[in-house]
Amino acid sequence: MREDGAGLSELTELVDGGALRLRVHATFGLHEIQAAYERFQAGNLAGKVVVTF
Repeated sequence: MREDGAGLSELTELVDGGALRLRVHATFGLHEIQAAYERFQAGNLAGKVVVTF
């Protein structure tokens, strides 16, 4: 795993091209951070819990 701009660019291309699909279980706003954490802790997720800013 690389942590640089080139690596991020490569990941972006994979997502945009459909080669890498991301599963999102739920999205929460920053003001809902407590609810996001509680949902994460509850487990049994079909994807990631995302917090947007």
